[in-house]
Amino acid sequence: MVDFVYKGSVVVAADKVALHLEQLEDEGFITCVQSNNPISIHDGRLKDYCRHLNSEIGEENEFGSTGICTRVGAFLTIYRHDGKSKELAEKVINDAADARALAEGCQRDWKKG
Repeated sequence: MVDFVYKGSVVVAADKVALHLEQLEDEGFITCVQSNNPISIHDGRLKDYCRHLNSEIGEENEFGSTGICTRVGAFLTIYRHDGKSKELAEKVINDAADARALAEGCQRDWKKG
């Protein structure tokens, strides 16, 4: 495994890259809100990290990425293109956004009111 480097700085160390690939294989997705080895990168680097993970396994499109930006934060996921992992991952990050908004006593989305 190789570090994920962005503009000369290591963003995700090689050992964490290996753990993320293992989780993608086992669970079908990784998120920024899971308790074990969450994605901890800026949302602007999510697609770059996804490309890095694809290149680590020698594929061009094995994994995809998505995220939601809400009033209570950005929630990110990388998932395996297998027909179900994206849906599961999106549910996890949407539920986390809803829970955080409830805990903070505010609306999740950028609506007026």
